[in-house]
Amino acid sequence: MGEQAHTFDKWRERRPGEVCGGEAESIHAAHIAAERPGITSLARERLRLPDDWQAVIWTREGEHPDYWGMSVEGGVCPPKTRGKYKGAPNWRAATLKRKFSATDAEVKAHIAKWERRTGKCEQCVGTGWRSFGWGCEVGHRYVPCTRCGWTGSFSEVLARAAIQRATGGES
Repeated sequence: MGEQAHTFDKWRERRPGEVCGGEAESIHAAHIAAERPGITSLARERLRLPDDWQAVIWTREGEHPDYWGMSVEGGVCPPKTRGKYKGAPNWRAATLKRKFSATDAEVKAHIAKWERRTGKCEQCVGTGWRSFGWGCEVGHRYVPCTRCGWTGSFSEVLARAAIQRATGGES
């Protein structure tokens, strides 16, 4: 029993550079404000949906890894006006219900286009911190983004890729 408790405590230890708890709130707010690109933003763009359209159901489609796709269903949900969950999305009263499907290649192309257009790293949404998980005791957890070198800049991602190609994959 003592060994299990020790293992669990080690799992909860912070990783080098990790930010969690109250420290992570401003980072989390920045991540929410600058939504990470993906199938939801692709659906909004292709179907010309408003910014308040929210995805509710994500489904993986296809049987072979090379041909996987994804579908997303959602709508515009007004907030609940009374009761215990006042202010929460009211999915029963949703309008503009739509379903959208795309292949992995289409989603990856959309993400690459978003990076070029905004100049931000897709992993950290330009904050320099990438999401590392969530726990009920500490809340959101973030670690420095290794893809952009903690800068949040897509140009840094391109520079790092060019260096890796020139050195044969060595950092």
